[in-house]
Amino acid sequence: MEVLAEEMDETGNEWIKNAGEPVRRQIVELCDQLITARTTKIILQEEELKKCLLFDQEKKQQQIINGNNKMKEEEENNNLSQVSLNERKWLNNLEAFGKWLNI
Repeated sequence: MEVLAEEMDETGNEWIKNAGEPVRRQIVELCDQLITARTTKIILQEEELKKCLLFDQEKKQQQIINGNNKMKEEEENNNLSQVSLNERKWLNNLEAFGKWLNI
């Protein structure tokens, strides 16, 4: 009420004083409703922001997980290729040894 009265010019301030208690109560009630509406709006905006931030964090974590899975997959593929290289070396060595025995 005091804030509203301070913001008004002298004529408005006098009008509120002369209007009586019922009008003052209505003004206070309207101010309370306005404050409640603003507070609710701020709370909803904060919740929406939190949801967006959580979504972004989950997305980044999923990208990290996908990247780690891809790295593991590449590592497994490299290990498999190493095994096949080792197998080829052994086969080549066995073939060479077999040829040597025939000589």
